[in-house]
Amino acid sequence: MSGLEVHTDAGAVGGRRIDDLAAWRGIPYAAPPVGPLRLRAPHPVEPWSGVRRAFHFGSPAPQDSGTDEDCLTLNVLAPGPTSATPRPVMVFIHGGAYSGGTSSSSLYGGQSLVRRGDIVYVSINYRLGSLGYLDFTQFSTPERPFDSNLG
Repeated sequence: MSGLEVHTDAGAVGGRRIDDLAAWRGIPYAAPPVGPLRLRAPHPVEPWSGVRRAFHFGSPAPQDSGTDEDCLTLNVLAPGPTSATPRPVMVFIHGGAYSGGTSSSSLYGGQSLVRRGDIVYVSINYRLGSLGYLDFTQFSTPERPFDSNLG
């Protein structure tokens, strides 16, 4: 796994090979938006020690079964073998009218783009519906400010 280990500000992440590509999936980009962070603006992810396995997609944002509020994850797909050669990066944000969708959909895999375009493909999950766009800032007071998550 050392050949597919990358280092982020939060810690090391280990990826895996998918055919001729290198993949890192389900990397958290913010703290889980649960408990006191629910409906709030994102907070930085807590650093981890060791190598975090990034082998599987993160959970989709709540919409149906098989989803989780801890959904703020990203995925990276790159040409293999890994190299220090800089490549263009494409960041894909799935559609769904801000109420549905996930980066793990087979429609959004990115494999063809990476192979044909020699790019690095990044896709993300983000909060949807009321958990992502319910604005409580009108209820803020100087004593109790509310930092709503608005997308």
